[in-house]
Amino acid sequence: MSALGAVHESSLREIPVRNVWYLLLYAWDLARWERSDKVPTEESPYLLGLLASMLVESCRGFLQTQLGRTYKTEQQEIRGVRGRIQFTSSLKRQSFAHGKAYCQFQELNVDSLKNRILRSSLLQLARSTAVLHPDATHQSNLKRQLTTIYHGMDGITVIPLSIALFDRLQLGSNDSDYILPLAICELVQRLSMPGGEDDCARHALFADEERMHHVFESFVRNFYHLHLQPNYVVKRETLQWPDDYGMDSIFVPRMNTDTTIIHRESKRRLVIDTKYSLDTLSSRDKFKSDNLYQLYAYLRTQEHRGDEYRSTSGMLLYPAVREAVDAEMFVQGHRIRIATIDLSKDWKDVERDLLGLVEEDW
Repeated sequence: MSALGAVHESSLREIPVRNVWYLLLYAWDLARWERSDKVPTEESPYLLGLLASMLVESCRGFLQTQLGRTYKTEQQEIRGVRGRIQFTSSLKRQSFAHGKAYCQFQELNVDSLKNRILRSSLLQLARSTAVLHPDATHQSNLKRQLTTIYHGMDGITVIPLSIALFDRLQLGSNDSDYILPLAICELVQRLSMPGGEDDCARHALFADEERMHHVFESFVRNFYHLHLQPNYVVKRETLQWPDDYGMDSIFVPRMNTDTTIIHRESKRRLVIDTKYSLDTLSSRDKFKSDNLYQLYAYLRTQEHRGDEYRSTSGMLLYPAVREAVDAEMFVQGHRIRIATIDLSKDWKDVERDLLGLVEEDW
């Protein structure tokens, strides 16, 4: 076993942009795009260039069919009556004397927040010097495509973009086509439109440990959920403390697993705790004690629930670049494994290694 050192910038450059894209797709629960022939990962060596290309591809459908419309409240003086009459405004304007009424009503409109974000993001990317490609012709074509789709959304207001806007978004059941492009827009905004030939966007993404912790956790869970059906149940699980005194749950911290995998026939259980940090081992090259204690609590506190819980396996899973860790312990009836997944490999090898970690446990 070799020590897993810090993931430095030089190591981050070894993670192919294709792998970054697939990682994000699984984290966003949009793996249906993973095998798409329209994913230009080979043509986009930089992350922002890839995000711009995928925004173009995912927005084309809006122009081929129809932009999503939402109800918007309108107030204006009209002939006849529509919606609710605003009597005070109508009297002030003397609308009734002219056979009109000042009304408030709902109207379907394409100038919604989601469409404003899309159009504004297209313009921002088209004007950005950070959307790079070593081939000047390819870069020029991408800028032209961004501009063409921007103009195709004429009539939609361009607005200043901020992270707060995405918190205000409310997507309905008919907005599934918007999930991917809006996720791309949010990620681009969070990366603050960095530039530079070293693809600073990729480094900015991986250096944000809090965000990447959630991305890596969601990626692992959604990957197994997709690939282990129908023989396994894959889910997040809330574990209860076996407290005979009945301490009020308000004061007791909840235990939420990152990923629990249960074999449908044998009922064997595996709890995976995913960890992401730029330094996945302590300075003395020992496994981090707080990570082990957390996983240990998940396993031991549930033993009272039955035989399958008394033999539950646990795994600490870290991302790595080039160097690997794969170690096992057997602690009081529980198999505990500490493993890494190498994100610099070809994506098919990443998938194979992830599936191998689970298959070896059964």
